[in-house]
Amino acid sequence: MKPKRIIKPGKIDILLFTAKLFVVILLILSGVDSYIKTHLFSPLTLPFIGILMFISSILLRKIPHLFNYPVKITEQNAESNYKIALLVLNITILLFLMVITLLQYKNWF
Repeated sequence: MKPKRIIKPGKIDILLFTAKLFVVILLILSGVDSYIKTHLFSPLTLPFIGILMFISSILLRKIPHLFNYPVKITEQNAESNYKIALLVLNITILLFLMVITLLQYKNWF
């Protein structure tokens, strides 16, 4: 059984959270403008996916002990492995959000 630990957000986590929030806001604004221009539901698909990814990153932060790890998690290495896993998760979601935003803006112009 992996040890459960509560990992407090560090400075990089707060920075990544702010960046993700900014990208999601840009995504929403671009989707709303596209919706107003075309009156279709399809331009709102990418912002909806972005919002789901943002919410999932918040929820997954609470359960790093359920992730799969390439090493055995012990009391000694749990906190460092959980921090690394959360950092990788946040960076991955931020990159996906940025790609979705670029795709949305490409359709916007």
